[in-house]
Amino acid sequence: MSEFMETSRGTITLREARGEDLEAFRDLRLEALRDYPGMFGSDYAVNKIQPTEFWINRLFLHNSEGKVYFAEFEGSLIAMCGIMLGATPKVRHNGTIWGVYVKPEWQGLHIARKLIDLCAGWGLANGVKLLKLAVVAENESAIRCYKAYGFTVYGTDPQAVCHEGVMHNELLMVKPISSLLQ
Repeated sequence: MSEFMETSRGTITLREARGEDLEAFRDLRLEALRDYPGMFGSDYAVNKIQPTEFWINRLFLHNSEGKVYFAEFEGSLIAMCGIMLGATPKVRHNGTIWGVYVKPEWQGLHIARKLIDLCAGWGLANGVKLLKLAVVAENESAIRCYKAYGFTVYGTDPQAVCHEGVMHNELLMVKPISSLLQ
């Protein structure tokens, strides 16, 4: 099922990942890791050499464990966001938002917010009570986006990411999913 979003740059399609997205997903994710290496815990060089099976597992998360959503314009992926359930029954009520990336020319149009909304809807349908995410403390635009969506900071993971010898703290953010119902 797809949704459409009008932007100043044209109409974009928001949708779940599909099998034919595999190569474009890999390219989009690698672009994010390459162009913004200090903003992600994942590493470009490590991800670049991963086999196809790795990318299939990331894209589909065994479907019951999570979901990936894309924004698409004229057949090209321009943004992504994923949600992953907690790994065990005791933490399955937590949905972790991951891999949020919007190509630079599409930033500022609230696309990330719409993708998070789709992830939250999937989470709600799958028993999630809390949405959580981690964001590098220097990523001010992402923090503004998350706060505007209703996430609040509940802690800091000190020196969570080290890129080229520079340590980056991550802010840990949370949003009760019940607030989506209001």
